[in-house]
Amino acid sequence: RGYTPLLLAVAGLRIETARAALELGANVEHRSREGNTALIIAASRSAPLVEILLSHGADPEARNDASNTALMIAAHADCLPCVRSLLDAGAKPGRRNSQGKQARDLTTDPVVLKLLQDRG
Repeated sequence: RGYTPLLLAVAGLRIETARAALELGANVEHRSREGNTALIIAASRSAPLVEILLSHGADPEARNDASNTALMIAAHADCLPCVRSLLDAGAKPGRRNSQGKQARDLTTDPVVLKLLQDRG
């Protein structure tokens, strides 16, 4: 656990650096000290990074130490493009975190909420 060049690139929204790290073999499932994968970090901020990470095999169902998935993080951030990409990649909207909340419980955006309800 800890921050790798990939995690730092994703946290800094450095798309090309993240892509290069992945192409050089970075572990897409490596976790930060908080248990976040690169996908979980990207899910609140960058649909392009979400897409890149998914295309390199990131698990859309991975959970962090609080039992949140990337979909939950994206819903909490009201990131509609991120939510859509994660759902298209197989993320399950009915999963619950350690507080018993689902992604739909975490969004304040009515469009995100409708999409989550429609998909699960």
